[in-house]
Amino acid sequence: MENDIYGLNWDRSLVKVVVEKLCLKGYASYAEKMTKNLAKEFLPDEEICDLLIAGYCIDGKIDEART
Repeated sequence: MENDIYGLNWDRSLVKVVVEKLCLKGYASYAEKMTKNLAKEFLPDEEICDLLIAGYCIDGKIDEART
């Protein structure tokens, strides 16, 4: 794996932290894009998906949260 994606050495816990922080700050779409880019190495688990759904709800994008 390319450990230096986005300038960081990735593991599953780091993915969750970054997704959570992006979603809480209103950047759920960026978190989803990053998750998709890293999906080869870190398949999104239930917790990551829940964070993305919550992030879209925070952004007021209910349609995106449903899909």
